[in-house]
Amino acid sequence: MIHTIQVVFPIDATDVQFITRKIGLDYTKVNDYYHPQFTSVNFSIYRAFVEWHLSMHIDVIKLLGKADITEGDYLTFESKINFILFNLFGHTQYYRRHSLKRIDYRHDVVIRNKKHREILLHIYKKLRQSYRFKKRYLGKLDWQGKFINYETTVYHSSNSIRAIVYDKEAERLAKNECIEPHEKNILRFEVAVGNKHILYKNDANKCKQTRKNQIKYYFKDDVMREYFQKYLKPIYQAGDYYSYKKLKDIIEQSNYRPAMKEKLKQFILSVANGDLDTPLRKGMHRATYNDRLKKLADLNVNPLTIPKHFGEGCNFIQNPLTPLFK
Repeated sequence: MIHTIQVVFPIDATDVQFITRKIGLDYTKVNDYYHPQFTSVNFSIYRAFVEWHLSMHIDVIKLLGKADITEGDYLTFESKINFILFNLFGHTQYYRRHSLKRIDYRHDVVIRNKKHREILLHIYKKLRQSYRFKKRYLGKLDWQGKFINYETTVYHSSNSIRAIVYDKEAERLAKNECIEPHEKNILRFEVAVGNKHILYKNDANKCKQTRKNQIKYYFKDDVMREYFQKYLKPIYQAGDYYSYKKLKDIIEQSNYRPAMKEKLKQFILSVANGDLDTPLRKGMHRATYNDRLKKLADLNVNPLTIPKHFGEGCNFIQNPLTPLFK
């Protein structure tokens, strides 16, 4: 459900002085002191104008010691963060004043066939180059906002929302890090909800369906599903993946008229020779484009095809996002 959370606590100047005396270091070294004790959290204390803040970047999987996280784990999460706050300041009063700055929802799919993971990531590089201000990139941003170029990562990003897919094993290997048991054979999909969006949802003057900018309002299964439906489905499209030869047979066996069958096959060839934006760049009207996508979705086939160079033996891969799109 959840991968990481970034949260900020407004803190008093007296507690900044307290923690400086306690650790015997400048407040800028708080992460050096506390991260070895609480390895699931990265800490920073900073001053914005006249107010002091504690920022935590939390690996929720590591914090809770489990990968299968649901909204039923929220009270345990809150208890563990309060335990950390008590260790820092000797009290927990700041938790109720916190502001959520970012939350990364994740959907992990076990795909044991490494070749299938490679094929899917190759296919995803042909996704829409942009969608609702989200542009496509190869690589990802780390939690500090630094761009890292990975061939095994594709993400669509705007200033407020990022939709990401990556091979978790390959990412670990690229960083020379150990692969955790829950990361083995995993293709991970994420929707990273950023501060700009969270502030928008918290503003009743701008948003009709508001959501408070605190963790418990985002630590919900139905909220996660809402973000996946809204920000993954339009980009990745429904339907399973086939080779062009197999997909052509499916279209031929459909109940569409012969003229429409030819149009769908030409549409798929256009995408295969470019990407999902190619028909539009070649002048296809948006309404026609959407109709082609709908007709393919009705056949439960994806417009992106498995390339020939992966071999004749691979002509079908089930869409790993199907359970989310129902």
